[in-house]
Amino acid sequence: MIQFSSPAAAKIVMLQTHARRLLEIIGKPEAERGALAPEEIPAAVSALRAAIESEQRKPKAEQDENKAENGEDDEDQPIPVDLARRAWPLIEMLERSQRKNVAVTWGV
Repeated sequence: MIQFSSPAAAKIVMLQTHARRLLEIIGKPEAERGALAPEEIPAAVSALRAAIESEQRKPKAEQDENKAENGEDDEDQPIPVDLARRAWPLIEMLERSQRKNVAVTWGV
């Protein structure tokens, strides 16, 4: 589990695999702990939004093909959570932190 913290928002706890993907998108290396300074936040929000838009632009056929390749075409499989839903709490935290000019930190 990775916990994101900021004085401007409630803490967010995420599974490491999901948090790592978000950290990769914002260009932060995989580490047990890290921080985003207030001046880094706008670029991080932009990167997350761009990744979400990119994922949403994929044609449905391509998305279905990816699911089949990953064995996700079985009706008994849980509905996957898309990037937008995973990233939204972090985006909100980042935006609140930017407005208050405070850092966002994370750690295991």
